Amino acid sequence: MPFDASSEKSPEFLSSAASDNGPESIIVKSAVQPPIAQTRPSPDSLTTLPEILSSLSLLESEEAELSTTLQELLANRDPVVSSLSRLQNLLPQLDELRTDAYLLTRKVSVTAETADRIGGSVRALDEEMGRVREAGDRVAQVMDLKVRPHNSGVIVMWKYLQVV
Repeated sequence: MPFDASSEKSPEFLSSAASDNGPESIIVKSAVQPPIAQTRPSPDSLTTLPEILSSLSLLESEEAELSTTLQELLANRDPVVSSLSRLQNLLPQLDELRTDAYLLTRKVSVTAETADRIGGSVRALDEEMGRVREAGDRVAQVMDLKVRPHNSGVIVMWKYLQVV
């Protein structure tokens, strides 16, 4: 029984190759062939001239199909080679971009570390400023009490200052 590619379900793979006018589609058919044992008898089992000629005819038709498929693949090779060439031409630019990205990353990380250090210093300064304000408030309260005549408020404030 000869192999008939049209009776088999052959998957189609769609690949896209970019051209100067935009992407164009290339359809590449992949012939799914069943194992040889199912398509034709073994040459060792051929005993008569008609069997041999039939098998030879089958092999010739398969060769013609393969030849046609190979020619189609080779004809569709140009857009793929062209795309590959364009990609290879982009490699130096991509390498330069990668280097630029690496340098930028280093610069940003150094800047981030500096910002963290400055942020920590600002937080520490804020804490110290808060303590200075508290001390200034206490000094103002003490000064206010010294200006007033001695009364029970002085005793309360004095106890408050001793606790804190």
